Amino acid sequence: MTNHIYAGFWRRLIAGVIDAYLISIPISVISGIAISVMAWNANNFSTIEQYLTRLFVINLLTLVFYFIVGVLYFGGMQSRKSGATIGKRIMKIKVVDSTGEVITFRKSLLRYISMFLSSILGIGFIMIAFTKHKQGLHDLFSKSYVVKTNTNI
Repeated sequence: MTNHIYAGFWRRLIAGVIDAYLISIPISVISGIAISVMAWNANNFSTIEQYLTRLFVINLLTLVFYFIVGVLYFGGMQSRKSGATIGKRIMKIKVVDSTGEVITFRKSLLRYISMFLSSILGIGFIMIAFTKHKQGLHDLFSKSYVVKTNTNI
């Protein structure tokens, strides 16, 4: 890729924190309501095992919901014309492929799923600071790059 300035570790980290915060708001509200309703009805559980089982199911459903919201948010936002999530827009960066074009939804989905591999001990994210094109493990898997933009997208 030519004529692009790759986005560095700190800029990408801040964008990631903004995005994580944004998608956790609706998830926290919904799971908080579910746990509150369960706690309100705690007298309906005859054993602590029933209560803990219900709590486990709610937490498991929260994780599934978080994954689905993440797929829709990251997959949808990064594959749109801007190539950027809200956090990336604020930090003036976007995700592109090797030709400099916005990535497809499929590539964005692969990138999101492989972010979980990147998060193992954080090594996949730390790579961003040390690779030539400032790519993390998830960028390498999806053959994508995160570049700076000069405009508000």
